[in-house]
Amino acid sequence: ILKYVDHNQRTSPVEMYSYLANPEKTDANGLIGYGLNPLYAAEEMLFLQHLYHFEGSCHSRLYQHVIFAFDVDLHLPFGLIWQIAYEIGLALLTDERQMLVAIHFKNTEKIHCHYMMNYINMDGKLYRQNHPLHYYKNRVNAVLQKYGLKDIVCYVPYYDEIAI
Repeated sequence: ILKYVDHNQRTSPVEMYSYLANPEKTDANGLIGYGLNPLYAAEEMLFLQHLYHFEGSCHSRLYQHVIFAFDVDLHLPFGLIWQIAYEIGLALLTDERQMLVAIHFKNTEKIHCHYMMNYINMDGKLYRQNHPLHYYKNRVNAVLQKYGLKDIVCYVPYYDEIAI
């Protein structure tokens, strides 16, 4: 699955980071950073927001949260899971934006990845999901196909057919 999570941002970046980097779910090897050090992701995201005078109290969001889950019966070496998670992150980014990836692989039947994107980019612009969800799913599917994995089903709005 690929899911954009619609928190109403009751969770601060620091609290979300604590959940994503929970040592019962992942470790330092399961953290990936784009434009930031994954060990200090929340602090670096908040620093960038502060640089652009982005006040969280004035906006409903401080970050965008996306989840990608591998199939339950999939058994891949961790290095390959890491590579796929990394490439999916690149597929989700459409501009210069900080993002943390946390691969949850400990104590779970279903390995899954959390992507926390800073709501403000390196140029100070707010995040906008400029494309419909099936656009991102198709980009993720290109990564999955590269590794011989099953596609995510993409339903096109207003149509009864599946987008390929």
